[in-house]
Formats: sequence, structure tokens, C-alpha cells
Amino acid sequence: MAKLMSALEASSYQHPNLNGPFGVLRKETVQTMVERGLEYSSLAEHPLCMGGRSGPIWACVSRFMASRVIGPLTNRMTMKIKRVAKYPDLFITGVRIAEVEASRILVKYATCSVVQKALISENEDWIVFFDHKRGGKPSLIEEGGEYGDMYVALKKRAAESSHTLKTWEEKQNAGNKGAKL
Repeated sequence: MAKLMSALEASSYQHPNLNGPFGVLRKETVQTMVERGLEYSSLAEHPLCMGGRSGPIWACVSRFMASRVIGPLTNRMTMKIKRVAKYPDLFITGVRIAEVEASRILVKYATCSVVQKALISENEDWIVFFDHKRGGKPSLIEEGGEYGDMYVALKKRAAESSHTLKTWEEKQNAGNKGAKL
């Protein structure tokens, strides 16, 4: 990686997608994240910069519904910090749907450092659907219509992400075969 000349050069003022010092690393990180089942359309870049201008961990916001009657609420959130990152760096975050039930979904987020070429944090959020009119959890299947369609679409996305992740894990395990001492 080319040495950065200044904090400005590594900050969000210069987009990392432009042949800068993060260009090649960014491409490799994105490819790895997609291979791990994170949805490409959910990936976002967050330059780590001085002065607290960025909020990389909380930057992924899921928007599954626009309805005002039934909507998503975060029920439980867990976060694992796997590595410490330092300036300058660029984070790429991504999301995959891991499980879908009639009234809730499990969403997994990952944050990767392009400088370290590694996963630096993982989040798991249970998102519960809440019917504000009735004051309880609805079954998206029983609601039918757009909610039933959304349930089917979420199940499909979860299956695709799980398949992609399984393929990636098998590939990683195949490369790690050898004598165990």
C-alpha cells in the first residue's frame, strides 16, 4: 500500500474508490465480504478519520418496510469487536439476513477493515415486526398481501445468503486441510 502523505489524503475527502491508497484493498475486501454471503447492495464505505466524523459501526440501517401500521423494531442486539482499527483506514460494512420467522428476522452485520484485510466487528440484531394498531407482534404470513410477499422475499434472501456463506466456509475449510498436531 502506498504511504499516505496526510490525514486528508486518507479521509473521506478523497473517495477511496479512485485509484488512491485504498483502491486495491477495497476491491479485495468487497469481494471477500460478498463471498461470505453479505449482500452487495448493503455494502457501505466508512473512512476512519480523526475528529469523530464517521460512525462506521452504526452506519448500516435496515429499511425493510415503509408501513406506519406494521414496522420493524430492534429487539436484541449483540456486537463482537474482533480487532482494533487505527487511523488511517477504511471500513466496509455489509448485511445479510440469517433467519426469518413469521414475526421477526435475524440480521447479521459485518465490518471489515481494508487495511487489515480482516473482519473487525460483527453484529447480530433480532428485528421484530410490531403492529402499532393492535399493539402486538403480527404474523407476516397471516397478514398476507404485501407483508406475506415481504416474508417470502426475506426467506429467499436468507436462503441465498446462507448458501453463499456455506460455499465460502467450505472453500475456507478445504484450504485448511492438513495434519492436525
